[in-house]
Amino acid sequence: MGIAINGKAYDADHKYQEKILAKKIYAGHLEEAKEYMHTIEIMPEVGSIYDIRIKPIYQRKFKF
Repeated sequence: MGIAINGKAYDADHKYQEKILAKKIYAGHLEEAKEYMHTIEIMPEVGSIYDIRIKPIYQRKFKF
């Protein structure tokens, strides 16, 4: 099974950095994370779900 998402990605600068760091994902490396983290905002437009385990192959497309 697989998922594909098509859309646009934007550089979000440090817009979401505080929210991300508040989740304590980088708890052991907080200062290093602040220095190297690069945040990307993704605006999905179209997606597809595939299941190649069955015949015929299942595919369903959807829009966001």
